[in-house]
Amino acid sequence: MRLIAGLGNPGDRYRDSRHNAGFVVLERWAQRQGLRFKRVFDVEMLEHRGCLLVKPLLYMNRSGQAIKGLYKSRNIEQLLVVVDDVWLPTGQLRLRQKGGAGGHNGLADIIASLQTQEFLRLRLGVGRPERKDMRDHVLADFKKAERELVEQAVELAADWLDIYIQHGFAAMLDAYSQKSYSEATPQDRSSGEKAGQHSPKEEE
Repeated sequence: MRLIAGLGNPGDRYRDSRHNAGFVVLERWAQRQGLRFKRVFDVEMLEHRGCLLVKPLLYMNRSGQAIKGLYKSRNIEQLLVVVDDVWLPTGQLRLRQKGGAGGHNGLADIIASLQTQEFLRLRLGVGRPERKDMRDHVLADFKKAERELVEQAVELAADWLDIYIQHGFAAMLDAYSQKSYSEATPQDRSSGEKAGQHSPKEEE
């Protein structure tokens, strides 16, 4: 079974915050399918086509504990984590096959709980704070001017999630690569670079 975990914080207070991007993407996909999450102990979950989609409810910095519990009770063969990323511009998506936490508490707890960095990540950029504290930034809602970019990114992320569920990671990576290449400049293409490659501050 493949496990897809969207990270976020439970409760109405955080529903539309930057830190809840992972929850939002999973909810958008489920809404399209006419499916609903059901609470089971420390997570909300649903099963579809050999995939278990979960939203951990232990708050961000304990996400790994909930996921570890599922590893113990289910035969998990692959993990995909959908998560916010302050190192990416708002609305930019990045797909990676492994890496460190990059300062993200949810990813750090998953790595510590599973004792591995070898899991897939779909990251949605939420931008860097201009003046406010990082914690205040990720727990705040998106600004009005950012919402269209975020909405487009959530829709595209839900598209890629559907490809992953139906056809697997290779097909998802192909869709991601085509999108990245289409957005690259001619200069990027001629130099063999694609849009969305690692920034100097990325941890991988």
